[in-house]
Amino acid sequence: MRFASILLLAGLIVAADPGPQETAVVVNAGSWASRTVASAWIGLRGIPDANVVALEGLPAGERIDLTTFRERILDPVEGELRRRGVAQRIAIVAYAPDLPIAVTLPAGSAQPGHGGPGSLTALTLLAPFLHLGGERITAPRANPYSERTKLPGNEEDLRAEADPRNGKAMELLHAKDFAGAEALLTQLSAEIAAPGALYNLACTRALLGRNDDAIAALRAAIAAGWLDAKHSQRDPDLQNLRGLPVWAELIAGMEANTERITCSDSIPFTAIPVLPGQDGPPGRLAMLLAATSGRGVAVDAVISNLTACVAADGTRPQGTVWFMESDDVARTGPRQWAFASAARELTELGVEARIARGVLPPTDAAVIGALVGIATFDWASSGARILPGAWCDHLTSNGGELQPGAGQTPLTAWLRAGAAGSGGTVHEPYNIPMKFPSAFVHVHRVRGLSLVEAVHRTMSMPFQYLAVGDPLSRPWGGKAQPAEVWQGLATARLTPVAATVRWDGEVRLTAEMPGAQRLRLLHLGRELAATDGPSGDVTIPARRLGLGTMRLLLADGETPVSVANVTITAPAELPAQTPPVDLSDGVLGTSGEGWIEVAESGLHQVTWSSQGLLAHAWDGGPAVAGGGTAGGEPVVLAAGWHRLRLEFAPGNEPCEVRFGRHGTMPLKPAQWRRPR
Repeated sequence: MRFASILLLAGLIVAADPGPQETAVVVNAGSWASRTVASAWIGLRGIPDANVVALEGLPAGERIDLTTFRERILDPVEGELRRRGVAQRIAIVAYAPDLPIAVTLPAGSAQPGHGGPGSLTALTLLAPFLHLGGERITAPRANPYSERTKLPGNEEDLRAEADPRNGKAMELLHAKDFAGAEALLTQLSAEIAAPGALYNLACTRALLGRNDDAIAALRAAIAAGWLDAKHSQRDPDLQNLRGLPVWAELIAGMEANTERITCSDSIPFTAIPVLPGQDGPPGRLAMLLAATSGRGVAVDAVISNLTACVAADGTRPQGTVWFMESDDVARTGPRQWAFASAARELTELGVEARIARGVLPPTDAAVIGALVGIATFDWASSGARILPGAWCDHLTSNGGELQPGAGQTPLTAWLRAGAAGSGGTVHEPYNIPMKFPSAFVHVHRVRGLSLVEAVHRTMSMPFQYLAVGDPLSRPWGGKAQPAEVWQGLATARLTPVAATVRWDGEVRLTAEMPGAQRLRLLHLGRELAATDGPSGDVTIPARRLGLGTMRLLLADGETPVSVANVTITAPAELPAQTPPVDLSDGVLGTSGEGWIEVAESGLHQVTWSSQGLLAHAWDGGPAVAGGGTAGGEPVVLAAGWHRLRLEFAPGNEPCEVRFGRHGTMPLKPAQWRRPR
């Protein structure tokens, strides 16, 4: 069955250049890291209070199923935005950390060869189509906002990619059933003159030893638009052809096709996609602001990075965009087709761009963008420097798999190095080019699109791609104008007793609004406390907020009437302890005290996955209750040994405890050492 284009109705129109006013922030209310990062970014970008939605009771971990995603994230967010009367203006969703990032689809629902979970950010854009099933959201042209690159044979490639015969032919090729694959590809190519299908037909015929037929198919592929000369020169399937006199002519034809490639227009995301007759959430561009658990980034490093990113807006940084050609053909080849065209257009726009051999940019390079194809890399070893505002990513299988134990270098390696954003797939993508941003992402950025627009403009098949970073980053555009910050009514007061409170302390405030029957104290849109009349004192634990400057609202019913800021500081650093001489592995799940060796001083976090953890305590200090659900706590530790006491509920559900500074990893018995 061939893919039929999805009929769209651009039903909601927003501002020409979506900015803070058109951006919603979604927060995991149960995560201190989520509340901390969200509060910082909301302040940096000037996001309106009405655009912030905090979700309670989200499941722990990196994965959820599609039904849970709709019922616990998409629908509640949409319902709250509509209740507040702001849904129609929202074009962008910024997810704070600690939301599930991968969404599993029903078995057998995806296009052939495109199974596995989708990403949190992609399925937010594809929300109108979720009820149509996996085949729609995994289709090659599922993204209604993606550009139609002026690429020879692109339309035909998309049609062929969606044809089940193509997927079956690839399976037969992998199984070395070359005759079976040739039969399917011959039939498909006779109906659709797709460069990719014709190229694969040439490969099967070469593998069958029919060189003349292979050359004929390769000529047809070039005539249809095949242009990947470098892949063709390395492809072992075509080894028999490379010694023939005609080979140089074929390569020249491929290289000539690259001159026909041009980037499409940089159109802002102004029309939100919805389907006629559907009342569910529309499609919105989305990014995860940061990942702080699993293979994530330290919370304080995230905030420093976001701060630098905002400061870089409109500065037109003097750096270079690097398109790297590694020896890993499977990971470099799929996006190489646009390198020359993108570099040419960037140069014309006044931004230096280079195509270079190797894995990473060279020593001392000032990097404002990087497109890499490799499974693993060590950024520090390159000696290059990423400038604030940069977008960098690498095409590989597991870049977006941020759960502990996943292989390959994660996308967060770029964020740790200072990039404004990066991305990767949450499941094996089979190096299909449409699943990744093309080299033109950098062209769209330099033309002035926001980061979230540029990334999604260059992916027609985004369902597995997780985009992470500051969605409003715009180094080459004007600074995003923050929404007017509301300062409250003159007749109401919300006064903190102390402007600064430590994490383990209490926030005390006095609230007053003449004539009010009940005053509500709100943080990130959720109620924390209330008075019984027009005035009163309220007290809340500081740990219910986050670290940094917290914006608190006072509301009379649903109407905000006053605002106050309180700064929550990190707990005091705990000095290193001297452990017993003889230690052995602990037994997780059994209450007790163990010793952990900390490699680096700074802000760490401990998290737990369920109500199975009753409490924990560091270095003999007071116990912190688990809260009866999944949760986490910050702790500032000096490098060296520390005591961690864990109290588990007997006979309760299994509880995974994670710990770390740069992200969090499951605590293992060999790390939680006990005296013999």
